Amino acid sequence: MRKISLLIIGGGMFVSGQTDKDYGTILPSVLQAKKNGKIDNITICCKTLKTAKKNKLKFNKLKKMLKLNFNIEIYPKVKNDAKSYLKLIKKNKFDCAIVSVPDHLHYKISKDILENKLHCLIVKPMTTKLSDAKKLYNISKKNKLIGQVEFHKRVDESNLIIRDKILNNEIGNLQYINVNYSQRKIIPTYQFKDWTSQSNIFQYLGVHYVDLINFITDAKPKNVTAWGLKDYLKKKNINTWDSIHAVIEWQKNNKKFISMHSCNWIDPNTSSAMSDQKISFIGTHGRIDSDQKNRGLQFVNDKNGINDINPYFSNKFLSSSNQNYFAGYGIKSVNNFLSDVFKVINNSIKINKLDNIRPSFKNSLITVATTEAINKSLKSNNKKIKII
Repeated sequence: MRKISLLIIGGGMFVSGQTDKDYGTILPSVLQAKKNGKIDNITICCKTLKTAKKNKLKFNKLKKMLKLNFNIEIYPKVKNDAKSYLKLIKKNKFDCAIVSVPDHLHYKISKDILENKLHCLIVKPMTTKLSDAKKLYNISKKNKLIGQVEFHKRVDESNLIIRDKILNNEIGNLQYINVNYSQRKIIPTYQFKDWTSQSNIFQYLGVHYVDLINFITDAKPKNVTAWGLKDYLKKKNINTWDSIHAVIEWQKNNKKFISMHSCNWIDPNTSSAMSDQKISFIGTHGRIDSDQKNRGLQFVNDKNGINDINPYFSNKFLSSSNQNYFAGYGIKSVNNFLSDVFKVINNSIKINKLDNIRPSFKNSLITVATTEAINKSLKSNNKKIKII
C-alpha cells in the first residue's frame, strides 16, 4: 500500500499550538497518522522564519514524546516567504495538502493546491465568499480530488448522540436552537492580530455551529438577520465586531425552526477555557442542553488558576504500557481526511462515496452561503437576507 506524501500550509495555533505547553491539533494528528502507518513524508510551509522555528521545536518535542524516528521538512529556511508552498508543489509530488491559514487567504491557496491536483483539507471556514467556494468545488470535481473542510464538531460523540435523538424525533418537532460561543480577548488582540480585521467572530468561529445544525437536523438555512456590536476591539484599533448575534431560519420538508446565535471575541483572558460554548435544542416534546466547554474535567494549580479541560478534543494520553499517543475528535477529524486520501490513492474507495459522509466542499457550501448572508445583514442595518 502506498503511503501519503503530505503538505501542511500554515504553522499557527491550530497546527502546532499557541504556547510552549500545547501542540495544536494538526501536527499531533499527522504524527499519529505517521505512527499508524498511513504517511510517508510531511512538509510544513509557514510564512515566516519565526513560525518555522516554532514548528521545528514543537515537532522535535512530539517526535521524542511519540518515540518517532524520522524528520520533516519545514519552510522557509533562509528568509520569510509566504509563497514557499507554490515552489514546492511545482517540483515535488505531494498527494494532499492541509490548509490552515487566515480566512481571507483560503481561496487563493486552496485554488493553487487543487489546480496542482492535490487532495485538500481546509480548516474552517471554507472561504469568505460563496462564489469562491463554488469555484473550489468545481475545480475539485474536475480534477477528481477530495475536497473537505475541517468541521470537527461532526465527530464529537456528544453531537452524534444529539443527532441520533433529533433525527429519531425524541424531542418532537424542533422549534428553536440557542447557541452561545465565545473566545478570550487574546485571540483577536494577540494571536490573530495581523488579520483579525479581515475576519469576524461568526465567520471564524460561529460557522462551526451552522455546519453542526445542518449536520444534526438535515435542514437547510433559508434566511438570516444579524446584529453586531463594536466597542472593545475598536478601541484597540481592530476594526471587527466584538460580538455578533444572528437569527437563522431553517427548513426541512414542510417543517421550520429557528436558531439564535450569540458569539463574541471579548471573553476575559482569565476564562477557564479558550472557548466557551453551549447549545440547546428545544422541541415540542423535550429539549437537549449541551455544555460543550464544561466536560467535567477541571485542573487547578497555583500558577495557572482554574482550567476546564475538554478531554475529548485533542489531547495526549498515556497508554497502559506507558506509551504516549494523541486522540480525540479533533485528531479523528484530521485523520478521517488522511484515511480517505490513503484509500483513494490505493484505489479502495471512490471519491463520490465521500461527499455525503464527510464535511465535503459540496455540503460545506451551505456554511459559506450562511456566513456571507450574515455579513451582508451586518452591513445593511440588520436586513433579512435570503440564503442561496
